Amino acid sequence: MKAEDLYISAPIGSGKTTTSLICAINQIVQTQDNSVSQTNTPSVIILAPSREQAHHVIRTIKEICRFIPNPINIALCQNPYRLIEEAPATNVDILVATPENLIDSIKEKTVFTRGIKSIILTSADQMLDAGYWHEMDRIHQLLPSEHQSIILASNKQEGD
Repeated sequence: MKAEDLYISAPIGSGKTTTSLICAINQIVQTQDNSVSQTNTPSVIILAPSREQAHHVIRTIKEICRFIPNPINIALCQNPYRLIEEAPATNVDILVATPENLIDSIKEKTVFTRGIKSIILTSADQMLDAGYWHEMDRIHQLLPSEHQSIILASNKQEGD
């Protein structure tokens, strides 16, 4: 809640993601005004190692947001190289993405990093295991210097 960088390691199902999402949503609600979000500039980016996990994160956000009076705009980062029938939302508070799709979207200028206040890396250990180290490092370099990083990892075994 103090907008400091944070590393959390706890067992799967302990509430790491939900807790970090509540903090991120609270940050958005506290800074929301009546204007629309900046085009293609989310306040919070959430990285997930797979599309399936990204969809799970979005469902969790929507469940939490049921209790918030002002709507929060949430979107799943699309692959900018694929032809899609429906264009992705441009005014987004929270963008959920896989590392590769976020890098591609930044490169194609469909997502801008200038207004990002927080980045949440869900299952960071799984992203590293999947070989996303370079993408995660590149994303970190593209973020504004004044941002909060929340890194969530599951401890699979003692001493992990």
